[in-house]
Amino acid sequence: MRRLLAIAAVAVLSLTLAAGAQAADPVKTKIELELLLPSAGKVFAVGTLSAADKRCIPGRMVEIYLSGDEGPVYIDTARTADRGGWLGFRKATDLPKQQYTEIRLVALKSTVKVSKNKKITCGGKTRTYPLAG
Repeated sequence: MRRLLAIAAVAVLSLTLAAGAQAADPVKTKIELELLLPSAGKVFAVGTLSAADKRCIPGRMVEIYLSGDEGPVYIDTARTADRGGWLGFRKATDLPKQQYTEIRLVALKSTVKVSKNKKITCGGKTRTYPLAG
């Protein structure tokens, strides 16, 4: 009976440790807007994404929104390059006519497979920048 209880305790401990390993905190992500430029009939947003683990930088998705009097307007979804640079744009004529007051960037949470049995979670991040004017 004691042996059965010991085996059960080891099994419960193993499951608890495995669950704890999977519930590790996501890798912190930072997102920056470098430039917002209306040019050639388009609105361009350029920026960078960085992370505490370099494996969380390439191929991340960044959603770009302009917000104004009538709510947020989707601009584009950009994918980060190997070093974290990204570019999104939209035709200016496709934007609703309203006074835009801020730009919002959303780096989506993602999972990266680092080996056959290991994945890391790259944390999501939202950042808002006020627009001058």
